This record gives sequence, structure tokens and C-alpha cells, in this order.
Amino acid sequence: MKTLIAGALITAVGFSASVCAQDFDEWLQAAQMGAYAPEQEDWEAVHAAALNELPLQVYMTSSRVNQPIETFSELYPDLVVEGANIPAAEMLERVRRERAAGNYNIGLLHADSPEAYLSMFGDQLVSYVPPEFADVIPENARDPLLVYRYLPTGVTYNPSVYPDEAPVTNIWDLTTEEFRGKVLIADPLQTGSVLTYLTTLVGMEDEMAAAYEARFGAPIQLQEDTAGWEFIRRLLDNDPVIVGGTRDVAESITNSSELLVGFNNFSRMREVPTGRYNFTFVMGLEPFDMVNLPTHLTVMAGNESPNAAKLFVRHLLSDKGGAPWFEDGNPPSRTDWSPSEEWAQPIVEHTKVDVDYQYLLETTDDFIDFWTINR
Repeated sequence: MKTLIAGALITAVGFSASVCAQDFDEWLQAAQMGAYAPEQEDWEAVHAAALNELPLQVYMTSSRVNQPIETFSELYPDLVVEGANIPAAEMLERVRRERAAGNYNIGLLHADSPEAYLSMFGDQLVSYVPPEFADVIPENARDPLLVYRYLPTGVTYNPSVYPDEAPVTNIWDLTTEEFRGKVLIADPLQTGSVLTYLTTLVGMEDEMAAAYEARFGAPIQLQEDTAGWEFIRRLLDNDPVIVGGTRDVAESITNSSELLVGFNNFSRMREVPTGRYNFTFVMGLEPFDMVNLPTHLTVMAGNESPNAAKLFVRHLLSDKGGAPWFEDGNPPSRTDWSPSEEWAQPIVEHTKVDVDYQYLLETTDDFIDFWTINR
């Protein structure tokens, strides 16, 4: 299905400021994105075209939005990028309202919640991969959306309390009597990363069933439809401690001298070397160590700064442009990148699973209902 959108008129050097109703496919062809993206970009020509465009509007769910803008300005002092740090729900609603009103000035979005993206905007989302990164960004990180960086999420504990080995080796351990009241969970209704983590876990029904049998030595007897849903119910039955956010999880584990584990994001590890927190992630956990939660970088079709968007995406994927995140526990989708910080080195060794976008679209609302009823 094609969507009628507003796009900028192409000129010999780029897009003019004039906006008209234009078919999505025509906009892609003019912008040279999607199926029309060249095998190689003439970056000097892209820069020249960007000079004739309006300032690029960038929305990010990150307070670090201005850092890559500053380094981009060092490379292209004649181009203007205007960034805003906006929570995901507010961001998507603002873009929806702008587009409904016929305004297509917002050019680039950086946020998680892929199920919200896809259901709200569909084919107005453009996954643009600069040619020099084509060989190092896997296909599953380009389609349907470009994964910019990951937020690996898993189970954490205090290594001072358990210096020799982790207190948990199997995810089903968390449903046993030993862990009653000892599992910290940032409220998934308030923390998107935990919601996506648990929803992804629910969908891994075969893996969860196999992990159960490995832990208890017998096939699982289900009261719920699948082993994934069964795990969530048993976890909730085991009196977990629901807290406001991942900082609360990190602080509680840091300050506890007893058994306590919790779900958290790897980027929180950046505050361990500073002494603020003391926790680490379970490695060798069955059926997996972490879920690789994606944050996306999405060009909005019809925007009036497509060439500037190309340049800024290229910069954000670079080591310098991405440094505010990549070196802070949020690894990029690039397979050629490795962390330079010693504390982040173990991230490459953890086993990680990727989210299933279609499954999230189909299941997130059901998970929220299930959690609300059984909590």
C-alpha cells in the first residue's frame, strides 16, 4: 500500500523548500533511498544538495542528542541540525499530529518501541544504510527498521556477595522458593526495556520449555498456554519486588549483602567503575544471557531534509558520532565494532537473542493485560 505524503521538490542539487502532495515511491526516488538508494554515495554531491534544504529536525529519546550534533557541526559547519530529547510516547504522538496536519518537517527519529513505530507509521518509515556500512550491518538489523544501537538486558547480581559464581544459572531458578521475594523487576508498564525483555521471553516457548526440563529434570506441566506465559505467572507468584526503574534495581543490589537479583540494562554498567553501583550480569544463563533490545534510527518519508538526514545517519553510525552511546554500554548494530572500555568487554561474550518485531506487535498488549491481572 502506498501512502500519500508531502515531499520536497527535487532540483539539480537537492530538494527545494517547496512542499507538495507526493507519492511515497516518488519521494523515495527523489531522495534516493529505499529501493532507489545507490550502491555508492557521492558524499560531496549529497552535501551540496543538503545546503539547499531546511534544517534537519531530529527527535531522540536520549539526553545526549546534542553531542553528535556538535561533532557533526565540526564536519559540516554550513549545515544546521536541530535536536530535541523527547520521551518515546510523546515523540510518536507529536509526529503523528504533525503529519495529520500536513507538516513533514521532522526528518529523523531515534527511539525504541518498534511495535509502536510500525503500527503508527508503517511504510512512512525509511531504513537508510550508508553504503560504507552495508557490509557490517546485518540484514535483520536493517529490515523493517534500521537498528542503530542495542540495549542488552539480562539478570544481574552483586559479585561481592557471590564472588565465585552467579547465584542463578537457569531463568527458572527465579521461580523457586530460594528466590521468593528476591527478584527485582522494574515495572514493565513503566519501563519499556523490561516490557520488551519479558514479552520476548514469553515468545520463546520451546527454549523456555527446554530450560525448564534442564532445570527440574522433567517436562513442564502447563497451567498457561505456553512455557513462556507459565514462567511469567510463576515469577509473579513468587513475590517479586516491583520497583520504579532500573536505577532502583541497581541501587538495591549494590546495597544488599544477601541474595538479590534483578533485570537490568547493560548500559547501567557504566556506573560500576565509578563506584556508584556494584553489580554484574549472569553469564551462561539458560536459555540465554540477554535480549538485544533495539533502538532505531528512522528517516521519516516526506521530510524536507533528506540529504542532511543521510549525512547525519552516516555520522551517527561512525565511531565519533556514535561514541556517546557505543562506549557507554549501548553497542551499535555494526559487526565491526568492539568496545574500548574494559568494563564493556564482556558484552561481546554474552549470548543474546534479538526481538521478533511481528511477535511484539501481536503480543505486547496481551502481555500488559496478563501482567496487570496476575500481578
